[in-house]
Amino acid sequence: MAIEAIAPPAAGPDAFEEQSADELSRLGAILIAGGAIDHRTLDRARRVAAETGGRLDRVMTQLGMVSERGLAQALAELVGAPIVTVADYPETALFSDRLKAKFLRKAHSLPIANTDDSVVLAMADPLDGFSRDAVAAALGRPVSIAIAIPIELEAAFNRLYPGQRGAGHPPGQSADRPRRRDPRLGRAYRAVRGPAAGALSL
Repeated sequence: MAIEAIAPPAAGPDAFEEQSADELSRLGAILIAGGAIDHRTLDRARRVAAETGGRLDRVMTQLGMVSERGLAQALAELVGAPIVTVADYPETALFSDRLKAKFLRKAHSLPIANTDDSVVLAMADPLDGFSRDAVAAALGRPVSIAIAIPIELEAAFNRLYPGQRGAGHPPGQSADRPRRRDPRLGRAYRAVRGPAAGALSL
């Protein structure tokens, strides 16, 4: 039976959230060590995340502090997983009889390989252990992850599931450019920067 939605884990989502918070803290340190951001930028991002309820890494990409590709590289270092290239995506959808396109889009994930040891799952959010475990349970096989760059993952998804296209990125947008900003983030960012933020166009 194919899965369409993610059922709550038996132990509840709190364990996943606590682990994610710790990993996001380490992610910030990786971004600083790699020169992608400085301490001041990370502090601002944390304050905006607290103000808006957004997740730290998503706030940074939406405000243009870090590109999707830059974030993917930091996530790959954080979890010790490879980055997916365009050539890594399969020619046809894998496990379409077990994994619904709606579920995969919601999870921002795609199975890209079926090896003797495991199923390789491309994930834009490798901190989402909930979705990874749901895929493993649905397939009855171990799952290893690889880090997907969102714009490339979306292009592969639209090719593999042409009837399930989403809003996605504007045509031609690069993974090295920030995502379209949520206006609420701009307001929160101006608030944490203070009066001088009026010169910043968000």
